[in-house]
Formats: sequence, C-alpha cells, structure tokens
Amino acid sequence: MDSMYNVVATRELNAAGVPSPIIRQALGCCLLKLSYGVYTVVRMCADPRHTRLRQFATDAEWLRINEEHRARENAFDFEYAALLYKLKASSYPHYNADDVLFGLTAAVLHDLPLFRPALNHIFVAHPTSHSSGPLVKRRVQRIDESDVVTVGKMRVTTSTRASLELIAQIGETAAYPAIEHVVRLLVFSSAEAADRAARRGYPSDIADRTRAVIERSMRPVALRLRKGQQRALQLLDSADSRSESYAESRCALNLRMLRIVGFEPQVDVFEGSRWIARVDFMHRETGTILFIDGTTKYVHNGFALMRKEAAQHNALTSLDYRVLRFGFDDTIDLERFATILFNQAPELRRHIGR
Repeated sequence: MDSMYNVVATRELNAAGVPSPIIRQALGCCLLKLSYGVYTVVRMCADPRHTRLRQFATDAEWLRINEEHRARENAFDFEYAALLYKLKASSYPHYNADDVLFGLTAAVLHDLPLFRPALNHIFVAHPTSHSSGPLVKRRVQRIDESDVVTVGKMRVTTSTRASLELIAQIGETAAYPAIEHVVRLLVFSSAEAADRAARRGYPSDIADRTRAVIERSMRPVALRLRKGQQRALQLLDSADSRSESYAESRCALNLRMLRIVGFEPQVDVFEGSRWIARVDFMHRETGTILFIDGTTKYVHNGFALMRKEAAQHNALTSLDYRVLRFGFDDTIDLERFATILFNQAPELRRHIGR
C-alpha cells in the first residue's frame, strides 16, 4: 500500500515475516489499526519483537505528528483526530464502485470547519446497497453526479452538498459554520482572496453578491437533498460570506435563533473621516457592538494586539457605543450567549422579532 503515513496491509506484514500474533501484540504500541486488514506504523519501536515493523516506518513526518500527539496525553486534539479519520477513509480497501462518501465524512475530507464531532464512522451512500459495520455505515441513497467530486481514489459529495448534509447528521447549529465557510469560498473563489477582503475591506455590494452566489450555486443543491430541503433553504437565507471564523458563524446563528433584528456583520466605524475599527457585529439603532474573540489570536499576536484592541475599545466607548466581547465558549452555548447579551444590552429585547 501507499508508504505515506506508513499505511500497510496485513498481507504485506505477513510477507515481511510479521505474523498475526505479533500484529496483535504491536497494536497500541507502534501499530494502529485503521480498518479491517489495514494498519499504520506510528512510532519506531524499541521492542525487539517489533523490529520487522520498522521497515514500514518510512514517513518521518507522520512519526513526528504521532510523537507530538502522544506528548499532549489527554488533551483533546481534533486536528489529529481529523487527520486519522481522513486516513481511515482514504485507506479503506472495500469501497464499491458506486459508493459516494457523504455528510460528515465528506465535510472532514473537504476541511470544513467543525467543532469536535464524533468521528466514529465513515458514511457512505450507494444507489442500491445498505450495510452497517463497525467502521462503515452504508445507506441506500442515489446522489446526483453533479454533486460528486473525486478526492484521491474516493468519490465524495461536493463541499456545498456536504455542508448541507451536515444539518441532518449533526444539527443546524453545528452545520451552519460549515455552510457559511462554503458560501465564503464560493463568493471569493479562494480562502486567500477571502482573507485579502477581510484585511482590505469588503466591497459595498457584498451582500448582493452573496445572495446571487447562494441562489446560483447552493440553492439548487439544497433542492436536490432527499430530505431536509426546507431546513437547508432557511439556513441559506441567512448565510453570509463575511463570517471570518467558526465562532462568528455561531454568533450570527445565535442572533438569528434569538430573533434579534438589526445586527450587521463587519462594519467599519469612523469618527469623522478617521477610521476607528472594523467590528464583527453592529446594531446601529441601539449602538451595540459585538466582538468575537478567538482563543488563539492572542497567543499568535500577543500583547501588541491586546493593546490595539484596548485602544479601539476606548475609542468606541467614547463615541457612546456599548461594546460586548464574547469568547469562543460563549458563542457555542446559546443560553450563555443570550445571558451575556441581554444583561449587558437589555434594550436589544425591544428588537426581538420586529
């Protein structure tokens, strides 16, 4: 099999003089099982009984990744979990010719933003075949070829379809950031172009452009879903290409679920002709500004960013804006989010459902 990620099949191990008892013994030591008959070597083992496994440990980068993962011990490592999940999907040897990987599996393969989903099964659609095993869940479903792409040797639903399939699999709140991520990529053509727009400022017609892209490229896909079409269309109606992170998408959805009318994303604030800041969300009528703080940006940018944000906060409050900051954990808990929002800006209650 492919030597990348040190993937090796039972037959290859047997041919190299590694019998089944040694394979079983090496599991949890230097060998990790991916699926039936497929393994990956994850460390250079000092156990003399596992010496013959070393010849398959040719991907040094994969060994380094596993060493770093082990060093983190019990800390949750979604990046590693997602990589291992991709490896299980790509190395699985028993796909049928008409199999299409869909939903959560396709979303992970497309690197859509997700927050700690359970990556226990590979989800497969097939026109006529249904089966359920410890790893692969195959269901009868015919998927239009226009919604299928090839990723490596696998047939996978497109990122657009995968984001919408997540609604039924993991729920609207978890799916919404993935949907907005796809919208953003479709509007700006690439993540790099989207990042440039975030730095330089969004064009004045961005809302109209976003709606046009959704109508042209996403709505037809939603209408081809076997079920959940209306839920998908409702989420697409509120999706925006200006959400710059998972947490911002969750914040936008929270505001929608709380039925608060009037918030705008990514608003530039000026004092006369002097630019003060671009804020994540603004409610003009109440003068309320929301900032969504990522947990890693201070690690990457340090005290300079903290000083800049403190200066912006002071400038905004001097203009009589009420400034609220939400951490990542605040955005993923609707009750917690609502408590902070209404405690600090109670006048927003007057804008519910208007």
